[in-house]
Amino acid sequence: MSQEWKGKTRGGLVGHQIFVWSLRNLGLNFCYFLLFWVSFYFVFFSPKTSVEIYSFYRKTNKFNPIKALFYIWKNYFYLGQTLVDKVAIYIGKKDEFTIVKPYMEAFNKMLSQDKPIILITSHIGNFEAAGHLVHIPRRFNLLLYEAELAQVKVFMETIKMESDISASIIKYDGSHVFQLAKVMENKEILCLHGDRFIEGSKFLSVEFFGDLARFPYGPFYMANRFETETAFISLIKSGHKEYTLEFHDLNSAQGAQGILNNYSKIMEKMVIKYPESWFNYFNFWKK
Repeated sequence: MSQEWKGKTRGGLVGHQIFVWSLRNLGLNFCYFLLFWVSFYFVFFSPKTSVEIYSFYRKTNKFNPIKALFYIWKNYFYLGQTLVDKVAIYIGKKDEFTIVKPYMEAFNKMLSQDKPIILITSHIGNFEAAGHLVHIPRRFNLLLYEAELAQVKVFMETIKMESDISASIIKYDGSHVFQLAKVMENKEILCLHGDRFIEGSKFLSVEFFGDLARFPYGPFYMANRFETETAFISLIKSGHKEYTLEFHDLNSAQGAQGILNNYSKIMEKMVIKYPESWFNYFNFWKK
């Protein structure tokens, strides 16, 4: 894999607009049918990304060449579906989806604790939709990079809706630190990604699928620093119009490196379990 993440998630506004119109006028199943063919386009006309995904499947899931090629297409297909599903949920079609919640009892137990909570997500699945599909009875804050937040705001304008997620912005002048401290003081929920590392920022290293990989320092430091309840969480597409809520405690008493060690092991299990749903197109193992 040769690319690095620049603080902006893959995906264009024009593509979003097309699917918003199609969803509203033609329905969810039509969008899935359209995505089936669009995904083939990206396999052949997004060569850099396709090569990276191919290498990823060969390395992590040990797929043979034919299976790895098939999963390139499947990855694009599932990425498109999660984007369309997110729009469908935002515009009032959430009743079309089934949510499987095998770990909801553990999640509710954590929510009942009188402590701040850090939920460390990943780019596996579609966690942004969880706030609409899963009842979370506490104030919810999503920490985003500025480029990502700009995308979210423009996207919400496109579908004529305001987001109900309280988003704190990461700024490089350090002002976000005060916002995060307030979230922790108020014992609210902070949700942030744990699998995006920007070159030049502080990081922790851990073995990930056999090689050392770099993960952002912030999420794991904060969980340890504020002695929060901490968990890995994601909402992952597991069937036609079906999502599974994955929730796994990370044991914040083990220090930042210990939390990361637990997180990386869970990430490996999730990638093996849902190989088509980790939308990672960036370099994890660059030396």
